[in-house]
Amino acid sequence: MAAIALAFKAFIKQITTVYMSRQDFHATPIIPINRDVNNRLGKVAKLLKIPMLTHLEVAMVRFYEAGKEIVWRINGNTRDELWENHQGTLIDPSLVPSQLVVTIYDVANRRDAEKLYYTIDSSESAESGSEKITGIFSKLSLTFSTDKIKKGILTKILEFASHGTTPNPKGMPITNDNREPIVKYFREELQDLDGCAIGTKNPRFKQLAMWALALMALKKYSNNEKQTEKVIQGIKRIKRNQSNTSNPSWDGITHILSEWNSGKDNGELMGVQGGSCAVTLPRQLDFLLFHFKNYMDDVEETEGAWSRKTQRKRSLKKGNYFFNNWYTL
Repeated sequence: MAAIALAFKAFIKQITTVYMSRQDFHATPIIPINRDVNNRLGKVAKLLKIPMLTHLEVAMVRFYEAGKEIVWRINGNTRDELWENHQGTLIDPSLVPSQLVVTIYDVANRRDAEKLYYTIDSSESAESGSEKITGIFSKLSLTFSTDKIKKGILTKILEFASHGTTPNPKGMPITNDNREPIVKYFREELQDLDGCAIGTKNPRFKQLAMWALALMALKKYSNNEKQTEKVIQGIKRIKRNQSNTSNPSWDGITHILSEWNSGKDNGELMGVQGGSCAVTLPRQLDFLLFHFKNYMDDVEETEGAWSRKTQRKRSLKKGNYFFNNWYTL
């Protein structure tokens, strides 16, 4: 107990509370991994309509790097955006404070500052995984046009797409520890996927599995420019629903489109298509990856090829073989 008490005393010495003008708070740089505040402006503006003392409480983090003091804003950034740039529109000017209560946390280094940001901002504004991803995009100077990517609605997609990769070899859930390494790992693939301009209402991409397939295919074939272009053309064919059933044997893209267009209650993925759990999503991806590899290898098959080759009792490729071994095939 004595050791715990000493530890808390040491922590308290690293926390300072000061009064600061709103202008000085605004002039302080924002932490690079801060989420995209624009997605939350409307929600926070509604909360600020009823004045509360807690609305004046914000936070900063301070550390030294190469002898230079670095101070970042880590809490209150959405409020600051409203106070600074949306008076008279989203917020009544009479509700904009002149003074703020600023808690300053002193930490050892940049990494500790980022860890602190996640704990403070997540607990006080319920920051989602998507918002954390947009924060990483900001840190990496990545900008996107595709709505799903731009808003960072990628947590489950990245979790399954990164299964078996260097930053996530065991396919573990996305956490604060592995989120940034995984985003960095797929940064070029995310940019290529963004270039495919997939709209929010595209029926083939309403399900997570198709987005994960796109990232996994782009990553697997990323070392060959010609193959990367073929992957992109395949993704665009899926987007445009371009199949070819004129022959008894179909290419992989046609198989994928036939299955997806058959509906959730039909086809080889009957009762599975559209699921997003640890059982249904890998199974869908196994089907998609099997056929996408055939597309890349110029292999044509008749209907039911995936079931015939992966579901037999003695098949060497059963048990989500393609999903589990994708990056080493």
